[in-house]
Amino acid sequence: MTGRRRGLNAVFWDGLFAQAMDTLTTGVILVGFALYLGATPWVIGILGAIPFFSNLFQLLSISLVERLRDRRRIVVTASLIGRSALALALLIPWMAPESGLVLLVCVICVRYVFGAISAGAWTSLMRDLVPQRLLGSYYATRMRWMTIVAAILGVAGALIIDYWQRQWEESVVWAFAGMYGLGFLASLGSLTMLLRLPEVPLPQREKKAYSQTLVLDAFISAWNHVNFRRLMIFMASWNFAANLAAPFFALYMLTVLNYDLTFVMLITLYSQAITAMALPRFGAYTDRFGNKPVLGFAATLFILCLVGWSFTTLPYPHDYTTPLLVLLHTLMGIATAGINLANNNVAFRLAPRSEATSFLVANSVLSSLTAGMAPLLGGLFADYFALRQLAVEIRWLSPEGNVFLQTLNLTGWDFFFVGAAIVGLYSLHRLSLIEEGRNDRRRAVARELMLDTSRMLRGIATVAGLRDIVTTPFNIVYAMVKRTPPQRPPRRRSSQ
Repeated sequence: MTGRRRGLNAVFWDGLFAQAMDTLTTGVILVGFALYLGATPWVIGILGAIPFFSNLFQLLSISLVERLRDRRRIVVTASLIGRSALALALLIPWMAPESGLVLLVCVICVRYVFGAISAGAWTSLMRDLVPQRLLGSYYATRMRWMTIVAAILGVAGALIIDYWQRQWEESVVWAFAGMYGLGFLASLGSLTMLLRLPEVPLPQREKKAYSQTLVLDAFISAWNHVNFRRLMIFMASWNFAANLAAPFFALYMLTVLNYDLTFVMLITLYSQAITAMALPRFGAYTDRFGNKPVLGFAATLFILCLVGWSFTTLPYPHDYTTPLLVLLHTLMGIATAGINLANNNVAFRLAPRSEATSFLVANSVLSSLTAGMAPLLGGLFADYFALRQLAVEIRWLSPEGNVFLQTLNLTGWDFFFVGAAIVGLYSLHRLSLIEEGRNDRRRAVARELMLDTSRMLRGIATVAGLRDIVTTPFNIVYAMVKRTPPQRPPRRRSSQ
């Protein structure tokens, strides 16, 4: 029991160190670093595609677990190799920008590939290490503190980089490299915790080799299942639509809208906070109405937000750009909660019980491929659409004067936002063909969710609502720190 408790403490602290490493080396800071080194949209697309393609290496992790039967050694070894690559980013300030950019892409690639190998074995180990009766409360506490670490370090890192850029613009590369140095130190703390993990022996069973042939057989079997094939097509098209635009939101705000790194980091964390707050409500709705109606409502809301991004410039930033961004991130945070929750639930529900593992693996592989292809295509065609423009104007000509009203102006990334929305509409059509096995109550769930959303928007529209927008991230952090897990009552001693 003592060894298990020590292992749970190590997993908790590993989560905090790993979150610190990811916050300082990925996301907004990674995009800012790449842009400083001269990255084109194509390179940003490559960086956005690496995490999805790297997930395919979890298949190799499964094979290693079956062969070596030592998950702790796989986790530690893969993590050591992948995270050690972060130290190479400290060489970038001494290199030419082009060479530094190539090194940065290689560092991220190695980090995610070996991270995926580690994640496959780590998930399997956690399943046996964490007791089922503590699963929900333990991971909730761990994720709560990881969110606090991400919020504090994310904002602090962005503030440091922006201040450095204002004071010493020529040497801001040292600030970015310093973030990666701190991320590497955090990874060492995570590795220290991983070394303390106990190895839970795997149960003796028939040895399986997860080869390419087995994965292909699993894909064919899942594809022949009519209803699950409809789900796979929906998931593939939706992941393509979402990732055609989402990896470039930070790039768009930094380059087109000219916001600083701190604002982009804050509004990104704000959207994630909205997602965390909306998850319990969507959980109740999926239990009440089913996953398909909730997924349809959330996906529709996300598609409307994609179209809304094109109105942040008409054709240049305007006085309503910042309020519109806050509104879009609020709605996208709500929609993301429903999509993530319902996507996972409907896949588990539709997979046959006897072949659940193979069906889920096949769906995950197809979704990762399409999600990875989307940012690659987006970055590849970014330069082409940068030189194109589609404008629709309403003109009123009279002797008293001429009036011009510009109703639509698509340039550059606006084409991707609208294109992603069109692909998203196709995915909604594919969603309508799925049979979940319960009554379809789309109107009921749409009505109630629209009422909840409208109440939230009415609150945001007031002065108090605007104040809450500013203070929400800090209130969330304070509530998370203040909240402590319930303690068990002391046992009564039996009297003689």
